[in-house]
Amino acid sequence: MLICLCLLPTENPVKTPYGDLKGEDRGHYIAFEGIPYAEPPVGDLRFEPPVPFKSNWKGVRDASKAGSACLQWNHFLLEKDDKVYGDEDCLYLNIYTPKNYSIGQKIPVIVHIHGGAFMFGAGDIYGPKFVTTRPLIHVNLNYRLGPFGYLSSSDALIPGNMGMKDQATALKYIKDNIELFGGDSSKITITGFSAGGASVHLHYMSEWSTGLFNNGISHSGSSLDCWVMQHNTEEKFDFVVQRTKCQNDNRQKIVECLKKAPANDIVRLVGELQPYLYNPYNVFGVVPEPAAQNGKPFITDYPRNLLKAGKVQKLPWLITETKDEGLYPVAEFIRKPEYLPFIDANWDLVGPNLLHYNRTVPSDKMNEVSDMIRKHYLGDEPINEETYKRFCDISSNRLFHIGCDESVRIQGKYMPVYMYYYTYKLSFGIAELFAGKRDELLGVSHGDDVLLAVSVDPAAHDMPEGELKMQAALLDLYENYAKTSVPKLGKFTLVRSEAEDVLKYTEIAGPDDISIKTNDNFGDHQFWETLPFDEP
Repeated sequence: MLICLCLLPTENPVKTPYGDLKGEDRGHYIAFEGIPYAEPPVGDLRFEPPVPFKSNWKGVRDASKAGSACLQWNHFLLEKDDKVYGDEDCLYLNIYTPKNYSIGQKIPVIVHIHGGAFMFGAGDIYGPKFVTTRPLIHVNLNYRLGPFGYLSSSDALIPGNMGMKDQATALKYIKDNIELFGGDSSKITITGFSAGGASVHLHYMSEWSTGLFNNGISHSGSSLDCWVMQHNTEEKFDFVVQRTKCQNDNRQKIVECLKKAPANDIVRLVGELQPYLYNPYNVFGVVPEPAAQNGKPFITDYPRNLLKAGKVQKLPWLITETKDEGLYPVAEFIRKPEYLPFIDANWDLVGPNLLHYNRTVPSDKMNEVSDMIRKHYLGDEPINEETYKRFCDISSNRLFHIGCDESVRIQGKYMPVYMYYYTYKLSFGIAELFAGKRDELLGVSHGDDVLLAVSVDPAAHDMPEGELKMQAALLDLYENYAKTSVPKLGKFTLVRSEAEDVLKYTEIAGPDDISIKTNDNFGDHQFWETLPFDEP
């Protein structure tokens, strides 16, 4: 008889060290939402490392509603000029437990870290409806974003990476408490999409995260993607200081002023650093930290250097790429007919911001690099609907594919590393969401595989039989990997990607079309390596 191990009906709360939590029965799973894992990062705690939640609440806490998203300049608010969304008091996580597992059984845990370029998003966007059809607990979480999560003074006052430390603090809470919800604390798999995928990769390199997970899945994001690390950090810090009128010869006074500045005024500054639509989409990102004044650094060097030195947790890692990753962000460019002609006429302006070399190429070389990229992919042709797929290839390769390729080649010699390349087209995916329509120009988008594993309400649609079969295969992979640390789709085990001159990976073209492939120039990296990017 299948009954739930320790999850009592919602009128009987789960007891935690901080008080009782009353969840909500939602059919095949029970939701425990809005669980605080750190103290609210407001007032004196703004720009500080997270303080683990230690307070006790009186009585029974209602856990039927997710906490607020973290304050952000939200890309999903496409048609609005003012994209401010969320709240500073946001460090909450959500735990979703399936009801169909045997008494006495501890089940593996999937922790999902949301994407959004470290700038926007929220944990509860990526829901539990699919994962919890399997004997898996699904957890998602919020972390600080944009300037609140990644502003850095380049010294010990505000060393940066607050958002990454939030994630690690949430992982510590999960490790310490998940067995109260029926989870197996020895089988925690962290997954993430886009910036969440890059975050997963970064947790392999940080002492903050040591011992807190067993496997990782990076969907469409690695630490070597060009948009992950923040550049011109001091210049951005000075910009925020100036615009908030916090200039002072005493740097401690600057920080005190920033902690008192209106939060919405700070987040609106993001828009001033994005000259075209939401580009560059990652204005504030991860930084190598100096010795921290308050707590240990998240990382002290660039990921490439850490990977080459083997300074990573020796745990299995799976990274995934879709065929047309670059549809984020270029799907937005067919939302309105005037966008592509503008990009074509203003490539020297848009190109560096779209492709994130606006701060990593000398100004006297910028136009030359832009011309080289355009010539290589488009020749003398304009950017329009006829050349749109090649335009998308530029974005796919620069923003995602070459970072994945290099990460796999380096890390594969230290530990089991697996990669799949996903070429199965959904009827409605992330690209359609940003384009605002279905269009034959849209291919296998950034995130199309993720939508079959975690439920994203804005992209929800009735799935045809083929998509349901593909979904079942991907959920098989999640379940097998979480249980055994070996990624399998049915009887097919993904090939290990070991360090070689030729990249080896598994291509998933459909639920019954899975094959092993090799590529010595994945992401056209041989071309991109000829360009003068100053990116450690």
